[in-house]
Amino acid sequence: MHITNTLTESAAKVLRPTRDNTSKISDATRTLLKQRRELASHVDRSTLEYKKVAKTTRNSLRHDIYEHNQRVVQKIIEQNRGMAISRKATSMGKSEIHQLDDEDGTIVTGREEIHKVVENFYGDLYSSKAPKSVLPNDKRARLEQHYTEDLPEISSYEIKAAMKQMRNGKAPEEDGVPIELLRVSGRKTRMF
Repeated sequence: MHITNTLTESAAKVLRPTRDNTSKISDATRTLLKQRRELASHVDRSTLEYKKVAKTTRNSLRHDIYEHNQRVVQKIIEQNRGMAISRKATSMGKSEIHQLDDEDGTIVTGREEIHKVVENFYGDLYSSKAPKSVLPNDKRARLEQHYTEDLPEISSYEIKAAMKQMRNGKAPEEDGVPIELLRVSGRKTRMF
């Protein structure tokens, strides 16, 4: 029992990186953000007062993020890690929705509530409400595939050559699979 506890604790220390919970934004900037938000709700955004607060807030945000990135890069250099890691650590990361308006216009802030609002929105957006009718003049309706049996089989050499020509870091095609994933999977990827 003691050995398993020790193993799980040491594995947790080694395998799970600790998250740095220090905020990118200082308390002074948070105060400026709050002040700007309050001004936006009470005063017209074209007033001189609002513009000054907005400019100060933007500059303070830019400075705080710069300082945070400097601290992160310094820490990575001290740990003798590479530049790729520092680039990844200082990138902006994923965009996250913290609040959203629902159909009634009320602000929703909880994660589950936001998921429900998004699900309802896209459910309504993509649900078929109009009956599908084929128009006689619609050329797209009569689209047929011809000569499909004449197409030659795709060889593994052609696939490898095409994958070599593709560049990393580009957006995936219609299938949504990035080229990096295809290269890593190697021979296990099969055409069906």
